[in-house]
Amino acid sequence: MRKISGAARTLARRYAEALGQLAQAADQLDQVEKDLQAVQNLVDEVPAFAGMLNNPRLNSRIKNQMLEESLDGQVSRLVIGFLKLLVVKRREEILPAIVSEFEKIADQARGVLRAEVISAHALSAEQTVALQTRLEKMVGKPVKLVLQVDPGLIGGLKIRMNDVVIDGSIDRRLKLLHKHMTADANKRQEQEGIGAQG
Repeated sequence: MRKISGAARTLARRYAEALGQLAQAADQLDQVEKDLQAVQNLVDEVPAFAGMLNNPRLNSRIKNQMLEESLDGQVSRLVIGFLKLLVVKRREEILPAIVSEFEKIADQARGVLRAEVISAHALSAEQTVALQTRLEKMVGKPVKLVLQVDPGLIGGLKIRMNDVVIDGSIDRRLKLLHKHMTADANKRQEQEGIGAQG
């Protein structure tokens, strides 16, 4: 997913919240989440569908007709109606952010805490289960892991839950070590300077 601005993220959050309210009122939260993920997979995996949806030269009537033909019977009417609204409002480009925000809203409604876990390499199934169990014991509620791989990370993990970041990466430890060594070196230089003056 390409990066979007803070304003677009805020707008995506508003759309996701509105859809979340409709989904909860219709008792379709799980279904709508599944349907949004299916639509996002379609956008990611079928270039022709993504091209149609993101083509600024196609008018909304044609796009909505194509959405209807492509998705009828595949996803709920609520999701089709929502996508049509996005097309009319020309907000198709923020669909990935809306899906991401909706997943957060759905997890929150279920009482599940999302933990974004960044590691240098993919975690094994055993490591994933152990981490999830440990985090659930730590916070006292169900945790949903969202795993990401960052090859630039030098070992260890970074975990973000809500606005709390747990940085257990080797990269962070090296930065802290460098900071302490620099501070110690500066302190020694100051002391040597004072000793030379005395």
